[in-house]
Amino acid sequence: MKNTKRLVSLFLSGIIIFSLVSCGLTDNIKNKMIDSDSKNTFSYAVNNGNLELFKELCEKYPDFDLDSISSSNTLLMNLLYTANCPRNIAYQMADIALENGADLYMSTPNGSSYIYNSVTDYEAVGVDNLQYLSSKGVDLRSVDDDILGNLLECCIDNNVNNLNSFKVFDYLTNQGLTVRKEFIEKEGLESKYYKFIQSPKAIQYVVSQYVDNGGTLDLPNYLTYAITGDIENALEAAKDSAISDDEFEVLFTYTQAFGTVKQYEELLGIYGEEWSKNPAVNAIVSCDNAEMLEYFIKDIMALEKTKEYNLNTDCFDVAAYYHYYDIFDVLINNGYDLYDDFLEKPLYGILGSCICSNDYDFDEFLKLYDYMEKKHEPINENYAANLFSDKIDLKSAKKYIDFFIDEKGIDFHLLSASDVQYDVAEYLYKKGRTLQAYDLSDAIRSQDLELIKLVQSQGADLNQLWYDFKDGDEWSREFDQCPEYTEQLEDTSHPNFTPRPSNFEMNINSINSEIVKYLIDNGMEIPDNALETAVYASKATVKVLIDAGADTDLKFDKLEPANGGGIVQKGDFDLADYYKHYDRDDLAELL
Repeated sequence: MKNTKRLVSLFLSGIIIFSLVSCGLTDNIKNKMIDSDSKNTFSYAVNNGNLELFKELCEKYPDFDLDSISSSNTLLMNLLYTANCPRNIAYQMADIALENGADLYMSTPNGSSYIYNSVTDYEAVGVDNLQYLSSKGVDLRSVDDDILGNLLECCIDNNVNNLNSFKVFDYLTNQGLTVRKEFIEKEGLESKYYKFIQSPKAIQYVVSQYVDNGGTLDLPNYLTYAITGDIENALEAAKDSAISDDEFEVLFTYTQAFGTVKQYEELLGIYGEEWSKNPAVNAIVSCDNAEMLEYFIKDIMALEKTKEYNLNTDCFDVAAYYHYYDIFDVLINNGYDLYDDFLEKPLYGILGSCICSNDYDFDEFLKLYDYMEKKHEPINENYAANLFSDKIDLKSAKKYIDFFIDEKGIDFHLLSASDVQYDVAEYLYKKGRTLQAYDLSDAIRSQDLELIKLVQSQGADLNQLWYDFKDGDEWSREFDQCPEYTEQLEDTSHPNFTPRPSNFEMNINSINSEIVKYLIDNGMEIPDNALETAVYASKATVKVLIDAGADTDLKFDKLEPANGGGIVQKGDFDLADYYKHYDRDDLAELL
């Protein structure tokens, strides 16, 4: 009897185990089928910034592995760092990804997390990404890694020496992040004190904070004094000490950054003149030491005459953003030309950093601009197009717009309406900025319906065409609304003209159904092949097209491989066949 019960038990266990295993296999097979069938469409949704399609796919395939979309990066990494779409769209996609199981703390293929990459990304999106992570409940103060340390340490390790890196640094310190004793004392990349000389402004801040909070360091006294900015005590403690070259370089750099000229000359008197012609200009400017800068410009560098040493232009952006007016006074008073020898152009980008700071003194701005204009020609439209960003509100931008339009004749016609805030774009039009042919395409690409309406209110043609025009061996892109090309474009059958896709065709796989309906309702013509072009549009968008009368009776004699490889299928195919071939059964259902 016992044996019988044991056999029955084993039999039932076998059924259960088999059921569990078979269910697992079924799920795996199902997931692989989903991955195979939908990966391409998911990829197009992400790459095109098609939020509506992305939502539809996530609802249809809740078990889809979103991180399989890219072979080189996880989905969140793509959205936060390389997304080819407006940032607000990328963040909304990231929200959906998180709702569908994406892990913010997951490591990337190279071993770092999204959060660490947010810190080391010193492009304009660095702070935006940190703000997004904070909005998702990430406590930046608690993020730590055995190898990389905490976020602030990671930031400093990657060198805080340009404007974007300073913005990241400021954001992290404002969040309350501090550094550990182990970080301050650990080995650097090239020498023990590598990080100290790379980021003196940042190091001075965090080490001073650490010491003020009762922390102690196992460093020579003169170095502790130096990196906290106490140069007087650093020099006193350094007397009669055996100092290595690495330690002296730290002392040398911090004396220039935070000391007086007298203290610097005292240092040279102790340790020799061989260091005197190696100014740490980036540190001097970033730390707002105008006296030291003037000393080097007058007595050491002779920059304008010898060109032996060129200032790192990044530090001027830092000076502008942090309102280091004395630094610019030194440059102006000594006739230093704010010019990039490598790029061979005036550093008008500094003016953009002034404006970006939002509260730069306007009289100081005018003084700096007048000086640069005297050294070079007045600012042109190309430079002016880079002065504003979508971070600047109308209150901050207005006085600068008035100055350049009213007094300098700048039209800002090269500044895209989609690159600034709506109120700024509206004000530019009110001030007389002429409608440009690319305004509409940029507005549509931004997926901002209100901006599209604004551009249309200025007279934009929803059916605007554009062309590639060949002049000799050069190709340029022209529009039928550009007055300077009106005569040339009267005969667009000329062989030098190659028609390009319309705004509709270029953007149909990116924009949502609400925008598509608006465009159609307001006169945008539906191309004959609209439904063919819309193969990677959202289902809602294709329905809008069909309801509006788009031609569904399309025929094909061949179907190209979906992923660019494989065999071309030949035969007689209709639109439903076409959609199914590209894994869009959902669109075929609408026919």
